[in-house]
Amino acid sequence: MYDEYSNTRHSVSRFLVQGLRSNNGRAKNDFYVDLVMSVDGLLTLVKSVYGILKRHRKLDESYRNLGWRLHFHGGVYTLADPEIHSFHLLQYALREGQSGWFEGSNATFRFSVVAIHPGEIGEGQIANFPKIEVAPVSSRTESPTLIMKKYTALMKDDWLSDERKAEALRYSKQFRDFMSGANVWCQDASGDFFRDRPKPPKWTEKEERVLFCLIQSGFKFQESWQKILQHAFVTRSEVGTAQQWYKIRKRESKVGVSSKEWADDPSRQNHMIVEAKSICTEILEEHLRCGVPELGEHPLKRKATELAERQESSSPTSSLSAKRRKVNFSPVSACEPGMDDGDVVTNCS
Repeated sequence: MYDEYSNTRHSVSRFLVQGLRSNNGRAKNDFYVDLVMSVDGLLTLVKSVYGILKRHRKLDESYRNLGWRLHFHGGVYTLADPEIHSFHLLQYALREGQSGWFEGSNATFRFSVVAIHPGEIGEGQIANFPKIEVAPVSSRTESPTLIMKKYTALMKDDWLSDERKAEALRYSKQFRDFMSGANVWCQDASGDFFRDRPKPPKWTEKEERVLFCLIQSGFKFQESWQKILQHAFVTRSEVGTAQQWYKIRKRESKVGVSSKEWADDPSRQNHMIVEAKSICTEILEEHLRCGVPELGEHPLKRKATELAERQESSSPTSSLSAKRRKVNFSPVSACEPGMDDGDVVTNCS
């Protein structure tokens, strides 16, 4: 399309904002926020959402006057961070499917990148952005009403069956055994391979979101561990989880995010507990699907095995070949992003 001001074209990213809530209540709708990728950033998204709250008379305060944190694709940002001013300053380029959440003392919401339109607009159309519109009900990937029917808003271990509880505890024990031994292959500076104990996996966004939800609901750690966390955090120890719990609580208190304010709001508290149980279900199912990692063959032997398999490809029914196909190296998690079967593990102690 011809643009009378310039031939330069700009890409547009569409964000879906969900679960928008302030101290004065929850928004009835979800919203689409369209931003220009070359000139906008995460701060523009925050400004747009606060504008929605003001128009709906849900909030009178400015986003600048209060402490808040924005979690997005592995990063945590505040108003003081330069990365929030431009998408180009982020560690990773924007991609469809990326998601995050905003947590402040007076407002919270979830958001995700649902579409990116390359070269969508011309130079003269930038002034028409950001664009905000109400999202149709069909756009909601997770309906709070449906979740409430599946999970209770009570601090109980009623979010999974007795069978799943037993599986979770069994997985946890097997994973502790894996972590206590020299069960990963590492490589030193000279290129030699050796066995070592694996490092604990890094904390994920989902895990931190669960802890945040429970903290904001005003619950204590011990009760949360007994009723919810121990059955989902099957790759974590109670001590390690407690340390992360208090780390997050201290971090949020520094930016003015108080659990007391939200704990006094029953509706807000109920939503947080339900969300925590929902995410915990996802975490547990992912671990059970991936299975407990095991030590594979020596990396050099693995290469020899693969070469032998290629030579025996004309006899796929060979019992030896079939057995060797099942052997693989052992990453900390079989489903860890970017870690394919056969990779040499580098996160050694």
